[in-house]
Amino acid sequence: VGTISGGSISWTSPTLMFTATAYKVWLTRLSDTAAILNYISATGGDVSGTISSYGLTLSGSTVTQSAAGSTLTSSIFCDIVRLDSTRAMVSYVTTTNTYLRVLTYNGASAPTWGTAASLIGSSAFSDRTAAITLVDTDKVVVFYTDPDNTIPIFI
Repeated sequence: VGTISGGSISWTSPTLMFTATAYKVWLTRLSDTAAILNYISATGGDVSGTISSYGLTLSGSTVTQSAAGSTLTSSIFCDIVRLDSTRAMVSYVTTTNTYLRVLTYNGASAPTWGTAASLIGSSAFSDRTAAITLVDTDKVVVFYTDPDNTIPIFI
Protein backbone atom coordinates (compact mmCIF):
# COMPACT_ATOMS: atom_id res chain seq x y z
CA VAL A 1 0.00 0.00 0.00
CA GLY A 2 1.33 3.41 -0.92
CA THR A 3 0.70 6.53 1.14
CA ILE A 4 1.05 9.90 -0.59
CA SER A 5 2.21 12.94 1.36
CA GLY A 6 2.77 16.06 -0.70
CA GLY A 7 4.99 14.91 -3.55
CA SER A 8 6.31 11.78 -1.80
CA ILE A 9 5.10 8.18 -1.67
CA SER A 10 5.94 5.75 1.12
CA TRP A 11 5.27 2.02 0.81
CA THR A 12 4.36 -0.75 3.22
CA SER A 13 6.08 -4.12 2.79
CA PRO A 14 4.85 -5.98 -0.32
CA THR A 15 2.69 -9.06 0.19
CA LEU A 16 2.33 -11.89 -2.33
CA MET A 17 -1.40 -12.37 -2.86
CA PHE A 18 -1.28 -15.07 -5.53
CA THR A 19 0.91 -16.24 -8.37
CA ALA A 20 -0.14 -16.09 -11.99
CA THR A 21 1.32 -15.70 -15.44
CA ALA A 22 -0.31 -12.51 -16.64
CA TYR A 23 -0.10 -10.74 -19.97
CA LYS A 24 -1.66 -7.56 -18.61
CA VAL A 25 -3.17 -6.39 -15.31
CA TRP A 26 -5.96 -3.86 -14.64
CA LEU A 27 -6.80 -2.45 -11.22
CA THR A 28 -10.00 -0.44 -10.85
CA ARG A 29 -10.95 1.55 -7.77
CA LEU A 30 -14.58 1.09 -6.73
CA SER A 31 -14.53 2.95 -3.41
CA ASP A 32 -12.14 4.11 -0.67
CA THR A 33 -11.96 0.50 0.56
CA ALA A 34 -12.65 -1.71 -2.50
CA ALA A 35 -11.15 -2.40 -5.92
CA ILE A 36 -11.32 -5.01 -8.68
CA LEU A 37 -8.18 -6.65 -10.03
CA ASN A 38 -8.44 -8.17 -13.52
CA TYR A 39 -5.67 -9.89 -15.40
CA ILE A 40 -5.38 -11.90 -18.59
CA SER A 41 -3.43 -15.15 -18.70
CA ALA A 42 -2.07 -15.19 -22.23
CA THR A 43 -1.25 -18.41 -24.03
CA GLY A 44 1.35 -18.82 -26.74
CA GLY A 45 2.54 -15.22 -26.48
CA ASP A 46 -0.81 -13.96 -27.79
CA VAL A 47 -2.86 -11.27 -26.07
CA SER A 48 -5.96 -13.48 -25.95
CA GLY A 49 -6.43 -15.81 -23.04
CA THR A 50 -8.41 -16.15 -19.83
CA ILE A 51 -9.63 -13.06 -18.00
CA SER A 52 -9.57 -13.57 -14.22
CA SER A 53 -11.01 -11.24 -11.58
CA TYR A 54 -10.44 -10.74 -7.86
CA GLY A 55 -11.97 -8.30 -5.41
CA LEU A 56 -9.63 -6.38 -3.12
CA THR A 57 -10.53 -4.67 0.14
CA LEU A 58 -8.34 -2.18 1.98
CA SER A 59 -8.36 -1.66 5.73
CA GLY A 60 -5.59 0.61 6.98
CA SER A 61 -2.48 -0.75 5.29
CA THR A 62 -3.85 -4.28 4.83
CA VAL A 63 -5.16 -5.48 1.46
CA THR A 64 -7.36 -8.58 1.46
CA GLN A 65 -8.07 -10.56 -1.70
CA SER A 66 -11.40 -12.26 -2.41
CA ALA A 67 -11.80 -15.67 -3.93
CA ALA A 68 -11.41 -15.70 -7.70
CA GLY A 69 -14.48 -14.79 -9.71
CA SER A 70 -15.55 -16.85 -12.70
CA THR A 71 -13.28 -16.48 -15.73
CA LEU A 72 -13.85 -15.48 -19.34
CA THR A 73 -11.91 -17.65 -21.80
CA SER A 74 -10.60 -16.93 -25.32
CA SER A 75 -10.93 -13.22 -24.74
CA ILE A 76 -8.98 -10.04 -25.21
CA PHE A 77 -9.55 -7.57 -22.38
CA CYS A 78 -10.08 -4.07 -23.72
CA ASP A 79 -11.23 -1.63 -21.06
CA ILE A 80 -12.85 -1.23 -17.66
CA VAL A 81 -14.57 1.76 -16.08
CA ARG A 82 -16.01 2.21 -12.58
CA LEU A 83 -19.80 2.59 -12.51
CA ASP A 84 -20.32 2.94 -8.74
CA SER A 85 -18.99 1.61 -5.43
CA THR A 86 -19.78 -2.04 -6.30
CA ARG A 87 -19.86 -2.20 -10.12
CA ALA A 88 -17.57 -1.73 -13.11
CA MET A 89 -18.23 -2.07 -16.86
CA VAL A 90 -15.81 -4.29 -18.78
CA SER A 91 -15.34 -4.48 -22.55
CA TYR A 92 -13.68 -7.50 -24.14
CA VAL A 93 -13.32 -9.11 -27.55
CA THR A 94 -13.66 -12.76 -28.57
CA THR A 95 -13.19 -14.36 -31.99
CA THR A 96 -16.85 -13.64 -32.78
CA ASN A 97 -17.82 -10.32 -31.25
CA THR A 98 -17.13 -7.41 -28.92
CA TYR A 99 -18.95 -7.58 -25.58
CA LEU A 100 -19.73 -5.49 -22.52
CA ARG A 101 -20.41 -6.92 -19.06
CA VAL A 102 -20.98 -5.51 -15.63
CA LEU A 103 -18.59 -6.88 -13.02
CA THR A 104 -19.90 -6.63 -9.44
CA TYR A 105 -17.89 -6.85 -6.22
CA ASN A 106 -19.73 -6.47 -2.92
CA GLY A 107 -16.60 -6.24 -0.78
CA ALA A 108 -16.89 -9.76 0.60
CA SER A 109 -17.44 -12.56 -1.92
CA ALA A 110 -15.83 -13.16 -5.32
CA PRO A 111 -16.62 -10.71 -8.15
CA THR A 112 -19.50 -11.79 -10.39
CA TRP A 113 -20.07 -11.17 -14.09
CA GLY A 114 -23.40 -9.92 -15.42
CA THR A 115 -24.88 -11.08 -18.73
CA ALA A 116 -22.82 -10.37 -21.84
CA ALA A 117 -24.20 -7.73 -24.20
CA SER A 118 -22.75 -7.73 -27.70
CA LEU A 119 -22.18 -4.48 -29.54
CA ILE A 120 -24.67 -4.33 -32.38
CA GLY A 121 -23.08 -5.17 -35.72
CA SER A 122 -19.62 -5.67 -34.33
CA SER A 123 -17.36 -8.55 -35.14
CA ALA A 124 -14.06 -9.14 -33.51
CA PHE A 125 -10.50 -9.82 -34.48
CA SER A 126 -7.34 -9.64 -32.43
CA ASP A 127 -6.71 -6.04 -33.54
CA ARG A 128 -10.10 -4.67 -32.47
CA THR A 129 -10.54 -2.60 -29.36
CA ALA A 130 -13.38 -1.10 -27.36
CA ALA A 131 -12.98 1.88 -25.05
CA ILE A 132 -15.55 2.91 -22.47
CA THR A 133 -16.19 6.25 -20.80
CA LEU A 134 -18.71 6.89 -18.05
CA VAL A 135 -21.64 9.26 -18.59
CA ASP A 136 -23.29 8.51 -15.22
CA THR A 137 -23.65 5.42 -13.03
CA ASP A 138 -26.00 3.68 -15.48
CA LYS A 139 -24.83 5.06 -18.85
CA VAL A 140 -21.60 4.62 -20.75
CA VAL A 141 -20.29 5.69 -24.14
CA VAL A 142 -18.42 2.97 -26.05
CA PHE A 143 -16.01 3.55 -28.92
CA TYR A 144 -14.80 0.56 -30.90
CA THR A 145 -13.28 -0.29 -34.25
CA ASP A 146 -15.31 -2.47 -36.60
CA PRO A 147 -14.06 -4.59 -39.55
CA ASP A 148 -14.08 -1.52 -41.83
CA ASN A 149 -11.87 0.35 -39.32
CA THR A 150 -14.58 2.87 -38.60
CA ILE A 151 -15.38 3.92 -35.08
CA PRO A 152 -19.05 3.45 -34.18
CA ILE A 153 -20.21 5.10 -30.98
CA PHE A 154 -22.89 3.67 -28.66
CA ILE A 155 -24.55 5.68 -25.93
